[in-house]
Amino acid sequence: MALCRAPPPLGLGDGVLQACRVAARATDLFCSQRRPSLEFTRRVEESLAELMALLLHSSQLSGLGYAEKLVEYLVALGGSNTSKSFVIRHLLSLLCSLANQLWHIFQGQEASAPDAFPVDQYQNSCYLFWILEKLLQSCEGPCRVEVCSELTELLEQRIFLLSKEFPLFSICWWRLRCLLTSSDPSGSQPTPEPRRCLGTTSLTTGVEALMAPFMKQIKCPLLSANIRATGALASTFGISFLPYKILTVGGEKVGVVGYTSKETPHLSQPGPDVLFEDEVSALQRQVDKLLALGVQKVVALGHSGFTVDQQVAREVRGVDVVIGGHSNTFLYSGPAPSSEVPAGPYPFMVQSADGRQVPVVQAYAYGKYLGYLKVTFDKEGNVLKSTGNPILLDSSVPQDPIVLADVEEWKKKLANYSAQVLGSTLVFLNGSDKECRFRECNLGNLICDAMVDNSLRGSNMTQWNHVSASIFNGGGVRTSIDERSRNGSITAEDLISVLPFGGTFDLVQLKGSTLLRAFEHSVKRYGENTGEFLQVSGFRVEFDLSRPADHRVKSLAVLCTRCRVPLYQPVRGEEVYMVVLPSYMVTGGDGFSMIAEEMLKHDSGSLDLSVVSDYITRKQKVYPAVEGRVKIYNSASGPPAPLVALVLVVLLWTVCWTM
Repeated sequence: MALCRAPPPLGLGDGVLQACRVAARATDLFCSQRRPSLEFTRRVEESLAELMALLLHSSQLSGLGYAEKLVEYLVALGGSNTSKSFVIRHLLSLLCSLANQLWHIFQGQEASAPDAFPVDQYQNSCYLFWILEKLLQSCEGPCRVEVCSELTELLEQRIFLLSKEFPLFSICWWRLRCLLTSSDPSGSQPTPEPRRCLGTTSLTTGVEALMAPFMKQIKCPLLSANIRATGALASTFGISFLPYKILTVGGEKVGVVGYTSKETPHLSQPGPDVLFEDEVSALQRQVDKLLALGVQKVVALGHSGFTVDQQVAREVRGVDVVIGGHSNTFLYSGPAPSSEVPAGPYPFMVQSADGRQVPVVQAYAYGKYLGYLKVTFDKEGNVLKSTGNPILLDSSVPQDPIVLADVEEWKKKLANYSAQVLGSTLVFLNGSDKECRFRECNLGNLICDAMVDNSLRGSNMTQWNHVSASIFNGGGVRTSIDERSRNGSITAEDLISVLPFGGTFDLVQLKGSTLLRAFEHSVKRYGENTGEFLQVSGFRVEFDLSRPADHRVKSLAVLCTRCRVPLYQPVRGEEVYMVVLPSYMVTGGDGFSMIAEEMLKHDSGSLDLSVVSDYITRKQKVYPAVEGRVKIYNSASGPPAPLVALVLVVLLWTVCWTM
């Protein structure tokens, strides 16, 4: 009777998928019985190449929902033993071509073309990576060795250089590379930490790059109570993370609720359909739900900075522990184990509005420390005691062999590039956040001078050059270069550490009124260790911090261009000025929304690393000084606490208790 039953109804997509699988099996059967002709092979490969090109170049597939189906069809057809190697090689070739195209654009070779940037191809590239992963998972070791050739090496090099502006490549390549080098078809890697909160840099290039494939493949929950997706993103991005997660540890329920800085739209590019609510009010709603569910132990895990962490501990009823990030604050009880100066004890105790003592912790930056916190609760879920300290991950801590092997492999690939000596410095190039975020710093001066130098085009009858000035957000200077190390040699690796984000230096036309607003914004939150304090070249600015915010610019002058002998002239509100600035600021990063909203003209420029490295190579010996470009009156000499900033922190923690 079963044989007489009608087959289940198939949709069009299901029928095509079954047909693809049958075609793949038939091809293998045909080729196992006779040697295929060159014409047969050519036609099969041309058809597959046409499908792959359609998937990469189409601007409508994603919106119509066809992309996922086409991926399934290509996986089925490419699963044929006859076609698998060709499909893998061709996919790698397409990705290499796209990476090269993006590289040339951001080198400035094609930046003048209005349609030069292949947005659709970049977004669709995730589908090619998905197909590669599926095929490699079903591919035995010899197949991987066959495809792991010059294509993969070239792609790896390009992905490294494009990793900041195009993070989708890095995210996809990490998984793919494991499959290319691992004997385990699953490409399994160490299990990630149990839970993560979304941070400000997670959305640097928008939601799409985060969604595909990172958020679809990650095994641990992503948490944020104060992010709300609207519009088309409500049903996709909006359901890809949770406000909280309930864990069972030792038979006890522990609620972990996440939060993300409400300043993220100023620091990243989440897009108009991703809204960030106030952390405290959003957290309170979710904590109330946890308490109603009988969860008496609540941990807030966030990425909003130490100031907000304390506010959460003080104002959110029901939160027992706060684990923070974003400001990379170093807390420690007792003598510090390394060079970092503690901003306070670990844990940092905050008295809540309802009289409880709430421990707040952070674990600095760079993975240098492992956060360790032990919390003892009573039967009602109240904190009785909290102790701990960050653990310095020095040479006494064994390195993970799998991660170490991967790091060593990357180091081999980058050795020749990173060891290249560009020039030397005769002086200490101070890129400390305690300098560049609070006052003029000489490394900031060097970067800004390089920005202007790169834009020199020669004089005409009216101007000695079309641009004379640049500005650079101090938070973009990430570290210093020591003149006493390697006889002052400056390597490519040094510059990558200083400018790790891979942005461009762009040319923008701004009114004087916009420039004045930008400089006012740069000191609006002065003293909070934020990144918007401006380093300059071709400007002279004076700030009076005794004045109220938005009225602190005492004077602002710019080097004239329409003059035979350059001199500094006051910036006038209605006059138009050409200025070089980082692409990060062009898009409103660090809160410079006035630039994104009011710029009159924008031309994309060269990669920041290329500009500064070329400048140093030409100079060979550099010795930038602090020259009085930025003068500050009525200010304390430095930050209130040494908070070293890199907006990316790994928070690893332990919560224990006794009954």
